[in-house]
Parts: sequence; C-alpha cells; structure tokens
Amino acid sequence: MSRNAATQIASHCSCGQPLRWETRETYGESRSLALCSNADCGLITTASPEGTQQHGQGLNSFLLGQVPARRYLQPWMRLYFKASRWGFIWRPHHEVCPDCEGELTTQLALPPLMERQTDPYQVVLCLTCGATGIA
Repeated sequence: MSRNAATQIASHCSCGQPLRWETRETYGESRSLALCSNADCGLITTASPEGTQQHGQGLNSFLLGQVPARRYLQPWMRLYFKASRWGFIWRPHHEVCPDCEGELTTQLALPPLMERQTDPYQVVLCLTCGATGIA
C-alpha cells in the first residue's frame, strides 16, 4: 500500500479528526481507503474511481475490488464439492452420523486399485459435522 496525495478527497472525518489515506494499486486499478485517526470513531471511508466518497462496503471493496467475496466452507464440504466436480458420485448413506446423529450422511464408493491395495474403497461422510469413516 502506498500513500497517494492525489486520492485524498477529504482530509477530515465527520467527527472533525484527520483522515489517514492509503492507496492499493493492482493490475492498473487503484483503490483508496481512509481511516479516522479518532479511536472512538474509527470510520472507514473509501474513494470510488469517480473520486466520490463511499460508505458501507468500503473495506470489502478496498480489499477485494470487483472480486465477489466467497463464503467460507468447512473442509469436508470443500472435499465433497471437489470430489463431485471430479466426477465421483456421492450416494445417501443408510445410517445416521455416529458423532452428531445428523441425517446428512453420504457415501462414496471408490474403485479398487491393484497397485494401491491399501487405499480405501468406501468413504462415509457426515455433511453436518464432518465425521468420516473409511473402509
């Protein structure tokens, strides 16, 4: 981040304290953010490309730009979706989860491989808590 005097739209916050501007430059795009120096206020202000001040989603737009924020997925859900994208088919499992008694349990049957006989051939996954069983 660099300080850029050209992006300083306002020098003072609405509370009267000075603003400290920072600029982030990425791939031909420049985004500016100002923090109020008053610890009790803490207002975050951003400048849009048009040179106007924005309030609300300022920190999000400063850090991510035009990239939408992705919601966090638990590791077992990332495994579930990645395996599905790779073409593996999850089927409903007939038993509830032994850890949380959740009913969202799935199973994945894997083809046996002669060169790796110790690999699992079945995975049971609880989508609620992430408990995993292999056979």
